[in-house]
Amino acid sequence: MDDLENVSTFVSVASHLSFIQAANSMNLRQPSVTARIKRLEDRLGVQLFVRNKNHSIYLTEEGQVFLPFAQQMIRLMEEAENNVRSVKHILEGCVRIGVTPSWTVNILPSVLGMIRELHPNIGFYVINGTTRKIYDMVMENQVDVGLVSYDIVNQQIERFHVHETPWKLVCSPRHWLAQVDVVGLRDILKEPLVTYEQRTEGWQQIKRLYAGYNAVPNVIAQLEQLEAAKAMVASSSCISFLPLVCVRRELDEGNLVSVEMDELSHVSTKMSVISLKAKSSYLMIKTILEIIAEYFSTYSMDEEPGLVG
Repeated sequence: MDDLENVSTFVSVASHLSFIQAANSMNLRQPSVTARIKRLEDRLGVQLFVRNKNHSIYLTEEGQVFLPFAQQMIRLMEEAENNVRSVKHILEGCVRIGVTPSWTVNILPSVLGMIRELHPNIGFYVINGTTRKIYDMVMENQVDVGLVSYDIVNQQIERFHVHETPWKLVCSPRHWLAQVDVVGLRDILKEPLVTYEQRTEGWQQIKRLYAGYNAVPNVIAQLEQLEAAKAMVASSSCISFLPLVCVRRELDEGNLVSVEMDELSHVSTKMSVISLKAKSSYLMIKTILEIIAEYFSTYSMDEEPGLVG
C-alpha cells in the first residue's frame, strides 16, 4: 500500500501546489510529504515537481502526464474499498460458488432457490469440479464459497461441516439384487459397476473394502456425469455405489433401489462449506451457511426411501 500512499500524496501536492498545504490537509509533517514524493520519483525515474526562484512549485511535463493516471488510481482504490465494504453489509451482486457433484444434483438448486426468495438481488456463478479443484479455486480467490465433499484443513480456510451422507449400493428395480433383503460384498465382487468419480474419499473407502477380499471393483464404465451414471444403472444390469444425497430423487420415484449392505455402514461423505477466513465476516457467506443448515434440518437425509428389505 506504500505506492498508493505515495500516489495519493502526489495528487494532494499537485492540487495545492504546496508541500506545506498538502501536509496540513493529510495530517502529515512536511518532511514525510517530501519523502513520499521522493520515493515516487525514484520509482518512476522522473522528476515530478520543480521549484522556481520564488520557492513556489509546479508540475514538470512528466508530472502533468502522470497526474490523470494518479487520480484514476485513487478513484479505483476508493471504488474498490466501497465495493468491498458493501459485500459485507448488502446482499446484492454475484456470488461465485464452486461445487462438487454431491452438491449439484438435489441440494444446490434448492439452496439457491431459498436464497433468491429472501434476497432477489443476488446472482450466482456456479463452477463444477472435484473437491481439490474447488479448494484451489477458493485459495486463489476464483470463487467465494466452495461446497466440497471431504474435509479440508488449511489455516487460511474457514471450514464448516454441514452434513455426513452415507453411501448406498443401488441398482435397477429389475436387477436380481432388488429381490434380496441383505447382501454381502463377497456376493457381488464380480458384478459390473458404473462410477462417475473415483477420486472421492467414499470411493477410496469402497476400494479398500474390495481389497479386503483380494479383489478390485469390476468397473465397466466410468462416466464424467453423475446423471449419466444413474441413468445407466437404471436401464442396465450394472450396479453402483453412490452417496445417498445424490440418489434420493431416484429412490423416491422408484427408478433406483437401494440394497442393504452391512459393509457400507462406515462409508460416508463429509459435506462441508469452505471459504477464505478473510471473507468469514461477509454477510453473504453467513447467509449461505444459514440456509444450508436450514435445508438439512428441514429435509431429513436419514430416511432411506427405496430400501430393499
